[in-house]
Parts: sequence; C-alpha cells; structure tokens
Amino acid sequence: MYSMCYTCIVAIMNNLFTGRIARLNYFLDEVVLYIAVLIFSIIVWHLGLRLIGTLLILIAYIACIFFLLSLTIRRLHDLNWSGWLSLLFLIPLVNLVLALILLFKRGTEWNNKYGSEPKTGIDIFGTLWSSKQEIITNTSTTSTTTPHNV
Repeated sequence: MYSMCYTCIVAIMNNLFTGRIARLNYFLDEVVLYIAVLIFSIIVWHLGLRLIGTLLILIAYIACIFFLLSLTIRRLHDLNWSGWLSLLFLIPLVNLVLALILLFKRGTEWNNKYGSEPKTGIDIFGTLWSSKQEIITNTSTTSTTTPHNV
C-alpha cells in the first residue's frame, strides 16, 4: 500500500516538473492560481477561523508557490533553458526581468531537449493562429519573380 502511494506521488511529481508550457497557458494558469488562493483566503478569513484559518491560508499559499514553481520550470523548458534558472526569482530586480521574459518571449519552435512543442499555439497578444501556421502561410503566399534579362 505504501509503495503504491509513493509510486503515485513520484509519478505526479515527475509530470509537474517535466515538459513545456506555452506563454498563454503559463499566464492563465498563474492568474487562476492567484485568484483561487485569494478567494480561498477571503472566505476562510471571513468565517472567523483565526488560528485554523491562518494555518489553512498558509498551506494554500505554500501549495500555490509549489504549483507556480512547476509552471515556471515548464515555461523555462519551453525556452530550452534549465529549470534551475527559476532560482533567479529569489534575486530582486532580476526576478522582474525573468518574469517579463517568461511572459513575452516566444518558446522554441518544434521539439527541444525538454519535449515536444506545447499543443496550443495561441499568441498572448490575441492572434489566433499558431506559429507553424504563420510560417506555412508566409512561405506559401510569397510570390516568386523571375529576373528579366536586359
């Protein structure tokens, strides 16, 4: 029984920190996590559970940090960078630059050493086509001109 639970936990942990995640999914997942923890904190605090509520809120924030770390590592993998660079979030001002890079820098196209390209190709600025489709469209619409001999 113990070994089965341990195996399940290890499998879940491996899936949380491997693979890649696109910019839009990274952004939306972070927003959802922040909102969920905020709503949970407000509800618990308004229930009047001071000591137990504080402990529950602390556990929720620790879980949130854990999942944010998972998202950050997978986003770094999308850029073909090591997940250890997530430790740069501990350095003031550097963390702001890294956050902007993770939000706006396009991930590597096709496969990289951390896995295949994320499924969604939706750009964070609202374009609704993937970068692969954009490349195909651009190459197919270019006109070929023949040089004129003078």
